[in-house]
Amino acid sequence: VHESRYAFKTPAPAIRAPPGSKRSGHVMQKAKPGLSVEGSMRGGDGVAPWAKGRSVTVPSAARTPLVLLSHEWTGFPVVRRQEAGKNMALLTFQCTPNAVRSSLGGRGRHVDVAMPVLGQDEVRPYTPIIPASARDRFQLLVKRYDGGLVSQGLFNVQVGDRVRMRGPIGGLPSGWLNGASRIVMVGAGTGVTPMFQVVYNMLEEQQTKPAATPAQVTLILANRDEESIPMKPQLESLKTQLIQLNVIHVLSTPSASWDGPTGRISAEHIAPFVVSDADEHLRELRVMWCGPPEFHIHMGHLAKDLGIEQGQVHEFA
Repeated sequence: VHESRYAFKTPAPAIRAPPGSKRSGHVMQKAKPGLSVEGSMRGGDGVAPWAKGRSVTVPSAARTPLVLLSHEWTGFPVVRRQEAGKNMALLTFQCTPNAVRSSLGGRGRHVDVAMPVLGQDEVRPYTPIIPASARDRFQLLVKRYDGGLVSQGLFNVQVGDRVRMRGPIGGLPSGWLNGASRIVMVGAGTGVTPMFQVVYNMLEEQQTKPAATPAQVTLILANRDEESIPMKPQLESLKTQLIQLNVIHVLSTPSASWDGPTGRISAEHIAPFVVSDADEHLRELRVMWCGPPEFHIHMGHLAKDLGIEQGQVHEFA
């Protein structure tokens, strides 16, 4: 698979998962008509503060519980908007303290997000991110795609708007990471979001109940160029907080000054972290990935070529 096809374009329709792996996801769908984004908060000149290039945090007192429900939509208010990379925004939402954190369980679970398009809600999955210190906040990383029915509307929401969500859905099987001494995560583009959720949960657990020998975590990210790397400040912060975390960026069309790995994700990038002389290495290894459909197929082939067993692989879809 050529690198320009799998990591950086608008996701294609769902493709059947390759043999020997698990997927956590569902087909994109349409919801019943209804407003998904309500209200706004603009400055005195009629322009939202974030539209002038500023990140804004505003207080908001919720009178009703802001929790995730699988059978019912909840409108979560946007309390902050930040730039997060080329054509990307990081939206922060308010929620009832610990409600969303406990629902997600740090397993890379995603939510349905509904946006009104031509009188009818379009629904797409997004994976929430919850920083280790957050209790009444969660975030969504949104990349704007040309022609994206949901991504363009979600990218343009403003502080004070409400976005309707339900869930959570999918994610790692409960206890799947238990006993792992090495964890390899591979994300293409915004496919990094389930990894953020899992890694932030690891950081939270390390702070509250540190393990005697924490698992070594390798996060390999595929992007087009330096500007396309999502949430760079957060990645740098995580590297300093979680000492066993190794972050590797693989760029397909980097600038002339880039001195890191280039091209598409290959066995050469992954093998050093999954191949071991120890007979028990596969029992201690966990490999997960997330990205567009072509990327999933490519990673399935790589995992097979590297001899990674079926039970050690998980796909986020």
